[in-house]
Amino acid sequence: FIIAGCQKAGTTIFSALINLHPNITMTSRKEIHFFDNLKKPYNMKNLDNYIKNFPAQKFVNNGMTTPSFITGEATPYYIASSDACEAISFFMPNTKLIVLVRDPV
Repeated sequence: FIIAGCQKAGTTIFSALINLHPNITMTSRKEIHFFDNLKKPYNMKNLDNYIKNFPAQKFVNNGMTTPSFITGEATPYYIASSDACEAISFFMPNTKLIVLVRDPV
């Protein structure tokens, strides 16, 4: 899953809280900015660099069984980037998006 949102909408605290769930883990760092920095044409080799940010992938690469948890990442800027939306759709059309917004007052 991917968490996106407006500035000051709570993406940092939401990421920290959801990461407390025993079956969920977040990327090693927040705000990877992978999808908003990609250049066309897209290539599946690009995805390898993205996957390296996910702890669950390390277990799979080490030959262990599929992890019993899901992983997510939080880059708030994805909400403002049409390039990011297009890239997410290209690489992961079935991913779940969590979008946080706030009252502007």
